[in-house]
Amino acid sequence: MGGIPTLCDPRCSMGGILAPWDPRCSMGGIPALCDPRCSMGGILALCDPRCSMSGIPALCDPRCSMGGIPAPCDPRCSMGGILALCDPRCSMGGIPTLCDPRCSMGGIPAPCDPRCSMGGIPTLCDPRCSMSGIPALCDPRCSMGGILALCDPRCSMGGILALCDPRCSMGGILALCDPRCSMGGIPTLCDPRCSMGGILAPCDPRCSMSGIPALCDSRCSMGGIPTLCDPRCSMGGILAPWDPRCSMSGIPTLCDPRCSMGGIPTLCDPRCSMGGILAPCDPRCSMGGILALCDPRCSMGGSPALCDPRCSMGGIPTLCDPRCSMSGIPALCDPRCSMGGIPALCDPRCSMGGILALCDPRCSMGGIPTLCDPRCSMGGILAPCDPRCSMGGIPTLCDPRCSMGGILALCDPRCSMGGIPALCDPRCSMSGILAPGDPGSVLQSWCMLPLWLW
Repeated sequence: MGGIPTLCDPRCSMGGILAPWDPRCSMGGIPALCDPRCSMGGILALCDPRCSMSGIPALCDPRCSMGGIPAPCDPRCSMGGILALCDPRCSMGGIPTLCDPRCSMGGIPAPCDPRCSMGGIPTLCDPRCSMSGIPALCDPRCSMGGILALCDPRCSMGGILALCDPRCSMGGILALCDPRCSMGGIPTLCDPRCSMGGILAPCDPRCSMSGIPALCDSRCSMGGIPTLCDPRCSMGGILAPWDPRCSMSGIPTLCDPRCSMGGIPTLCDPRCSMGGILAPCDPRCSMGGILALCDPRCSMGGSPALCDPRCSMGGIPTLCDPRCSMSGIPALCDPRCSMGGIPALCDPRCSMGGILALCDPRCSMGGIPTLCDPRCSMGGILAPCDPRCSMGGIPTLCDPRCSMGGILALCDPRCSMGGIPALCDPRCSMSGILAPGDPGSVLQSWCMLPLWLW
């Protein structure tokens, strides 16, 4: 060794071939074989039995040590030809395998199970993705909100993996979240009770009755909005939507076309029926918010109006004509007060002895209606009874022949001449006794007085 003779120790021979005793190959001062299989970079080293593999000596490589304790460098644990420790935590069925960082969980080494690989790329076998304890791939297509979940074949569609969403399960049984049953992009259960002709559709809560899912039938939609197909709203077995405008105290009822007003559905209220025939409740016929029948006898110009009892005649409803109202208060249009067939107000100021009569404008005085009293008429022509022409409180005719300077005055019979009314001229009065004046006198000084007074 280095030209220096040494002992040919059989413990240092290999296959009968003598070799020098190299102290680098000694173990505890005991000579041992310098096996080239235990050399590293041509440098001789001891063949440590702890690094042997199946009894075959191998190099104790520090890269394969665990906690400073030498261990064999198993090629099955190498990655890209780089030696690495065979960690028992990465063994699968007792067979050493590579500790791949892609299969670690929280930094803790774990085996790379081929059942959890995707496209040949190793991934972690996450217990959240196991089915009945059997590892399975954590496929991102089956994740919910970034949380890994099992890819259950029961939730696959056409062989394509999809998430098993609990919102799509029925009675705890997992089922596919079918996009046809989604509502506003939110997955919902594909309930057969909501399917039509075998075609899946979402169970819309707007179509449920007492919490029981039911089909959203297009015949029951209102303005494109699904509503409940309630048998109480059907007519002759034909489905129709439940329109809240036809409900009575929140209870659904039929929207009967006979109760529609201007094409708008309204409630068929028995208070608005006539002779048992359904009719719409027109708000124009309501009084104090109380619904009432629109009686055609109370319509004006074809427009419905309220049958006001104040306008009834002998219990028969009649129209409350605004022409017969007094200070905005409805009153009866009495035919006795009509003029030329045109209704007018029965004004008590025009009544005589409690008997209603027409307020004739010819009898108004200063725009104020007064009674047309025949005692104040002249030649059948109606005229107002002017208090200036009354005699002892009794109305009489205001004869223009008895007026002086356009001022109306009473026609006093004491001033008549030959039965013809004449003016009582104070200039012809004597001692306060009225006498007729001579209408032919120019100076109005000639008074027609009895001769005995001269």
